[in-house]
Amino acid sequence: MFCRFCGSELPENANFCTKCGKIIDDAGLAQAPATLEDLIGDPAARAQEDPFKNEKDELGGDILKYGIMSLAFGCTGILSLLGLIFACIGKSKVGKYLAKFQETQGKSTVGKHLCTAGLWASIGMAIYFTLIFIIALISGLADGGSSNTVTW
Repeated sequence: MFCRFCGSELPENANFCTKCGKIIDDAGLAQAPATLEDLIGDPAARAQEDPFKNEKDELGGDILKYGIMSLAFGCTGILSLLGLIFACIGKSKVGKYLAKFQETQGKSTVGKHLCTAGLWASIGMAIYFTLIFIIALISGLADGGSSNTVTW
């Protein structure tokens, strides 16, 4: 027997749930599901209840792909500009997802977080390379501009 309030398994003669503390009376026992499957229902049937499941999966998969690419390219130095582009595309798709479904779930949530991480990685790399360029420029000017090439 399972608690009808929280779903935890109960001993047969339980008067209350040891997990949630709710009192199980005779009326509650009559309404309590006999098995865990009765409590949560058939997962395949619940999947059929969402008419937008395929569209959510497809758009969530796209968001996840752009999130992975934004983080991968965002950490690669000179290709961080591509990471920035992929992060912006992924964030745009997250906006479309949120406008249509009000909240992210599953792949779209992971992709959203990966896009954010890729965005920050890309910005960090851009700042890093800008500072390296400025330091190289300043050190080249400190020589009096005698050398035409900057050595790294």
